[in-house]
Amino acid sequence: MKGIRLYIEGGGDGRDQKSELRKGFSTFFSPLVGMARARRLNWDITMSGGLRSAYEDFEAAIRRHPNSFNILLIDAEKPVTHASPWEHLRIHEKWNNPSVSDEHCHLMVLNVEAWILADVETLTNYYGKGFNRNRIPGDPNVESIPKRDLEDALDEATRQTQKGRYNKVRHCAELLSRLSVTTVRKKAPHCERLFATIEEKLQGLATGGP
Repeated sequence: MKGIRLYIEGGGDGRDQKSELRKGFSTFFSPLVGMARARRLNWDITMSGGLRSAYEDFEAAIRRHPNSFNILLIDAEKPVTHASPWEHLRIHEKWNNPSVSDEHCHLMVLNVEAWILADVETLTNYYGKGFNRNRIPGDPNVESIPKRDLEDALDEATRQTQKGRYNKVRHCAELLSRLSVTTVRKKAPHCERLFATIEEKLQGLATGGP
């Protein structure tokens, strides 16, 4: 294996926004980046913009980079009721599995805002005075919070802050770079699954695995 390649939904059509979001995800994934680099493996993140674009970029990567471990990472958007992420995407997006295992497909459940909402301490420190942490749901599993409630909670908690209401374009990348990986993994099972999958792949290389 030459390296890890992630194809992530997000960043819109703008080059600057994609660049900033890529930096945010790169920092969030820094424990995995360190593991890959220690094994002299490449680590590459592509921010693909929209949902369909991410899928198409991933499909192309399977053909173009067969010696890399290619990963699709997108918002689930809807509650995940199937053990297989590919089954979730087949039902809700009408996508076919491009003949790869489930370890290549990962979901942000319901979206990246769930990861952000998981780390209340970082939110408090980032927004500072005026942040209303009482508006943040206390559910220990952020993936069980409906999408509308995620968005409303962030909006209500941040509306009185100097930075203003949570804005995906202005705030998401920097928040990602500040999140506690340990905290998010504990509260977001699909985030834990992603980290565990990549860790297992990299550790397998270190022990002579495939």
